[in-house]
Amino acid sequence: MREGLSPAPAHPGSPRRCLPHLRRKGHEGQGAPDEDGLLSCATTADPLNEYEHMDGPYTDKRQAILDAALDLFCERGFHGTPTSMISRQAGVATGTLFHYFRTKETLIETLYLDIKGELGNALCAHAGTQDPVREQIRCIFAGYVRWGEENPRKFRFMEQFYNAPQISPHTHEEGMSRFAFIRDIVRQGIDEGVLKPCPPGLQFALFGASSSAVLRLILSGSGGEEADALIDQAFDLIWDGIAAPAAGPTPSR
Repeated sequence: MREGLSPAPAHPGSPRRCLPHLRRKGHEGQGAPDEDGLLSCATTADPLNEYEHMDGPYTDKRQAILDAALDLFCERGFHGTPTSMISRQAGVATGTLFHYFRTKETLIETLYLDIKGELGNALCAHAGTQDPVREQIRCIFAGYVRWGEENPRKFRFMEQFYNAPQISPHTHEEGMSRFAFIRDIVRQGIDEGVLKPCPPGLQFALFGASSSAVLRLILSGSGGEEADALIDQAFDLIWDGIAAPAAGPTPSR
């Protein structure tokens, strides 16, 4: 059962419909129990009555929920993080969480797409369309590593849930679409004879895997070099692997 709002018969004379707390037995799919061994339920009500007195704009509460979910999913995993725990850390009612995210799966997929979109926008800003292909790829590579240094928890989340079953194929495909401009640069490089004539998808995959490996090395503190020097050295190695022979060797520094 997906964790979320469930219908329940209304009590006579009551404007609110609420499920009683459910014990874990028979409801394994709803996540870990709270400290009392119970699973929290959500309430439903008329949206105007339920939310008209909420303090602050809706977007602040939504972001607080996403921030709390990011921390807890990274620390405890998906199944170890009940929505009641997320709402407590976010400082909102559980019903408020379900106002924004119908299920816990919806929440994690929204978080996944938000982070992918943030990273995609950051990298796109580093890619100057008038620059040579090599410089565009170098700026994207350095921008990715710098973004990961500044957002280690978001990088960890993407690594942790990249192949998770909670991220549907459609959501995964939508997330990857944020980086379509990189594929375009790769195709441009192949057409210009700057990059080896390999399938663009293969070039893209190798570039992404190498970038993540360098970032993990820097975050672990085991790179043995200052970050700037390590980024330069790593890109030279990557470029020598993907550049066409006609493009020449990596320029000396």
